Order: sequence, then structure tokens, then C-alpha cells
Amino acid sequence: MEMVKKSINDDLLLSSHKTIRIGMFGRYYPNYRLGVLNAISKMDGIDLNVHASFKPLPGFSLIEPSEASFSLLNTVVWHMCIPFLQNSIDIMPYSIWCVLCGKYDLFVLSNRIGAIGVWINLLFARLLGRRICLWGHGISKRDGRMIMKLRKIMMRLAHANILYSESGLDKAIELGLAPEKLFIAYNALDTRRSKAIRDGISSGDLERFRKENDLIDKKIVLFSGRLQERKKPEILVQAMQKIIHSVPDALAIIVGDGEMRRDLERLIKDLELESCVRLLGAVYDEEIMARYLLCSSVAVMPANAGLAIQHAFDYGVSVVVLVLQTTWALKAFDVIWVLTQGGPMDKTMVLNIFAYQQTFQFFNFGYGSAVGFLVLVLNVGLTILYLTIIGGFDN
Repeated sequence: MEMVKKSINDDLLLSSHKTIRIGMFGRYYPNYRLGVLNAISKMDGIDLNVHASFKPLPGFSLIEPSEASFSLLNTVVWHMCIPFLQNSIDIMPYSIWCVLCGKYDLFVLSNRIGAIGVWINLLFARLLGRRICLWGHGISKRDGRMIMKLRKIMMRLAHANILYSESGLDKAIELGLAPEKLFIAYNALDTRRSKAIRDGISSGDLERFRKENDLIDKKIVLFSGRLQERKKPEILVQAMQKIIHSVPDALAIIVGDGEMRRDLERLIKDLELESCVRLLGAVYDEEIMARYLLCSSVAVMPANAGLAIQHAFDYGVSVVVLVLQTTWALKAFDVIWVLTQGGPMDKTMVLNIFAYQQTFQFFNFGYGSAVGFLVLVLNVGLTILYLTIIGGFDN
């Protein structure tokens, strides 16, 4: 942020003693962003104003105004889900008004492609000479061509871009974005704070924590993350049904909250696992989270692990990550069929769509059956490969 501040000062020909008014706009700001926002607000010459919706969001603990050292303002956000897609678009009318009237020296916005308001603000900013900084994920190899092109255009329109990683920065430079417009704010945990907390917890403290939370003589398997479909927490619950037969003192602790919580509660009840699976909900106190990690035998992340891996490593906990994205991708059919039916010009064609067309549109039953059998062979082959990697069918 210091480098961005210097860039703004240079462009606006401001004195180094001039206070820069920053307006930061987002759909919401979860509790785990509080530290970095407080740090920015305490920088010399910075007047930070954060605009976000205070509407409760499943799976998130939002920043409370009383916790913030900056101005946190409740702002209306229009949000709409896109049918058939796990995505959404949103717009914040007040941010557009602020850009039009030049309320701030710098506007910090998300670089989400679906944020229609950000596109409008970028266009007005170009016309009116406003300064916009985009903060978020950069250009990824996982993005499709269209998404990559749109993100590139969005980042070109901005005055500055703050990315989460060096790989994102390198990719942006590779695609022709100006290096002087790119900055990095690592999307990572504060390992120094984790070390200080870990070093401050004695064996006696840990023993008391085990007694207070009924963890004595338990082999703890820990999951930490949002309870979302993409993270597949239900895999851990289903695995516990088999684990307890060979390890009776095993206990799965699931830390996090989200839209899947009720589904997991029902699954745990249906499988009669109430005694060996605990849903703790969201835990934002690092002192408490550190103790759970230090008591754990292993951390398990079925999919999309993210920072949970670093968090576990900070406390010396081994991590098991089971990635099944390839086999799930082979099941893709409904979303592609509804939106494009494999087009345009077969650009979104996958094996399942191809098999369906050959069988039910062109009546090539033998050809369609052969493709379907190929999908089955690929799934079985990948399943055997995954099971071999994790140590056999029993594991």
C-alpha cells in the first residue's frame, strides 16, 4: 500500500504531507480482513473509509464497526445470482456516485468479473480522471480464455492492481500489463504471530484445554474452512464411518460455517456419528484455533484447501489433501448443455455432451456407447490411481 500511495502522490502531484482519502468498496468485509484494514488505516497520511453491506452472510463473521480503527459504513449492494451458474453479479450504486463526484482521491474496488458496478466505475474513472485500484486475484491459468481477456481489460483500465501472489503478477506481466501498475499483497497468514502464539502455549496449557473440551486420549482429525460444496467436507464425515472401526478413539472436528452446515448436521445424524464428529462453527480467535491445531493428529482438506494448509503447517500439523477435481470434471454435463450445448464451434464440447449428441441427436448408438464406456474407464482408472496414492482401499 505504501507503493500505491507513492504512485498516487506522484500522479496527483500531492505533497508527501497531504492526507490521501481512500474509499474502499466491497460486497462485504469478513472478520479475517480486519487486521490488514486496521494496518492500512494507521499508515501516515491515510484516511480510510470502507463501504460494505452489513447484511449477515452465511459462513462469514463480518467486521463490526466497533472493532475497526477506520470508518466502516453500511452501504446498499444489489446482488443477483446467475441461474445455472455458481456465480453472481453485484452493483453498489453509492460507489458510482462517489466516483462521479470525486469523493475520494483513490477508490479501491474488487476485481471480480461479475461486479458490474466495478466496470461502470472504471469507465467513469477513465472519463473523469479518477484513480481506481483493483484488489484481488490476478490472471490465473485456470481461467478460461474469455475470463482471462475480460480480467486483462479490467486490469488495464485500473490505475493500479494489487494481487495476491508473485505468480499472478508474473502472469499479468506476461500478458502485457505494465509492471509499474502491479503490486503484491500476499494472501497469507501472519506466520510470525502464529509462531508467537505457538511458543506461548505450554504443555500444561494444552493439557487443560484437552480436559475442558473433552479431548483427552482422542486422535483428532481436523477440518478448517468454509462449509461449501467445493470444499467437500462431507467426504471427511463419510470417511469417519469407516475410520472409527479401526481407530475407535478417532474424533473429527470441523471448524467453519457456511451453507452446508445443516446438510452436514443431517448427515452426521443419519450416520449416527454424533459422538465422533463435532461441528464447532466458525472460530476466529487464533489463540483457540492454535490449541485445536496443536491437539490434532492430522488436518484433512478434501478439496480446495487454500490457506488451511499453511495454517496447519504453522503449528506443525500434518495435512492430508484429497483432490478429486479431475473425476468430478468428467461428470460435467447439465450446465454446459443448458448454456451452450457444446458450442460455439465445439469450443465447450466435453465427452458427456459428445456422447449424448452421438446417441440421441445423430442416433450413432454404437459410437455414443463407446464414448460413454471411455468415460467409465477414465473414472475407474483415476479412482484406482487416487486410492493407490493414498495407500490402498482400506485407507
